Amino acid sequence: MKNWFSVILALCFCLRAWAEGPALVRYKDVVFTNWQVDSVAYTVVNGRPLLMDVYQPTGDTAVLRPLIIFAHGGSFMHGDRHVDRMHEICSLLAKRGYVAVSIDYRLTNLAGMATRRTAYNEIMKAV
Repeated sequence: MKNWFSVILALCFCLRAWAEGPALVRYKDVVFTNWQVDSVAYTVVNGRPLLMDVYQPTGDTAVLRPLIIFAHGGSFMHGDRHVDRMHEICSLLAKRGYVAVSIDYRLTNLAGMATRRTAYNEIMKAV
């Protein structure tokens, strides 16, 4: 009788674990269904604000979360924080528990990239 009780108890634990499914792993699996995006001005250059879109999971109680900063491509001459797949990438990361940021930065024109010295100066300003 004692062995039957042990078998039934073990079976109940196995069925419960099977019904719940595998545990989700924060930062690896999608843990949150909703996220929010806030556009924040982080500096002003020549009277023009440079913005960043901050993606965060909604309802997250964690205080310390990893931050990933994305800077778009464009050879320092074109583009903004909305290019390519930034929204898709940042929202996927937010659903996993990260804070993801897509930023604008200073841009220059072709004349600013004409020589090594001017290109270096323009890139340093952007960075």
